[in-house]
Amino acid sequence: MLFYLLCFALILLLPFIKNKGYTLATLFCLAFIMGIRDMIGSKDMYYYSYFFERFSFLDLWHFNFYEPGFKTYTILLKCLSNQREFFFFITAFSLIFLQSFAVKKMNLGRLSYWILFIVLCKFYLLDFVYLRQLMATGLAWIAFSHYFATGKKWESFALFIFAAFFHRSALILLPLFFILNLKNSLKIVFWIYAALTTVVIFQWITPISQKFFTGIGQYFPYLDRLKYYAFENTELKYLYLLEIPLILVVLYFIPKLKNIPALQQRILFNAVFLYGFFSIFSMQNTTFIRFAWFYFLGLASAIVLILNYFNRSEIKNYIKIGILVYYSAIFFRILISFDGGDFIPYKSIFNEFKRNGQFEIYEYRQ
Repeated sequence: MLFYLLCFALILLLPFIKNKGYTLATLFCLAFIMGIRDMIGSKDMYYYSYFFERFSFLDLWHFNFYEPGFKTYTILLKCLSNQREFFFFITAFSLIFLQSFAVKKMNLGRLSYWILFIVLCKFYLLDFVYLRQLMATGLAWIAFSHYFATGKKWESFALFIFAAFFHRSALILLPLFFILNLKNSLKIVFWIYAALTTVVIFQWITPISQKFFTGIGQYFPYLDRLKYYAFENTELKYLYLLEIPLILVVLYFIPKLKNIPALQQRILFNAVFLYGFFSIFSMQNTTFIRFAWFYFLGLASAIVLILNYFNRSEIKNYIKIGILVYYSAIFFRILISFDGGDFIPYKSIFNEFKRNGQFEIYEYRQ
């Protein structure tokens, strides 16, 4: 637990010190601590390590569970070392680099330190678990930040397609580039959210839509995970609705940000809207909250940009306190969530804590 508290302290100081040297040192420390953590991060880590160490190059090449990009990444690392510790170490630095580089590419100056604080509070602990998806998320964020900073749609789209080769869920970013154009209408957003909430609750209390989602998975294999949505109906995760008022407030202020161009306003507005959309969609099946991750950089950037909307320092200070309290709470909420084994008390390659039989066949080399 002390390691986690150290990590949080390093993250917490980012928006206060606002120093490039300190930021680089912090990112290195965070990546290093994550890199030596060995098997912490759910049973997925046991599978990743088993596949990396035991599969041959040919086995990995024909292993259809991995997307082509992540498969190539794994094979390249295996060419250098066959040890799982090496795989986790390099992957930790890769994830931290992708996320921090995407924040830097937003070109928001000293506000970037606040964005980085929000991003790390939300995703640093998740980086221990969701390797493939967060690698795709980091790449997709770079595409998003390039689109935001330069307005070059097709260059950004090429980067986005590259991200989809690491995890196909990155395709959920497609509406941002070609489909959505709400023209900053908060009224439309409100009614879309209300309608979606009604549909999700209706789906929860009735079995009518089961055939619909199952049919999508049957006739469109690339979207086969959607069929599971119809059967995750034991309870609704109402906590996801608690973030919607914050999202609506952020959407209200985005059109008022006159210090950024209209295109950047639209990109942020659409990204924040879609983050809220998938948050509501995930009330019945928390697996789908990962779709919202691809839009989180837009939400974090919009929240921080709203700071510049206010001239009075008192209001800015209140907003900063709100950001610090809210996202610190999220960090510790994730930290204390066992989540079926996804977040195990800290373990590094320098220790050998027993698991009382759980996953031992994968953890200890036979």
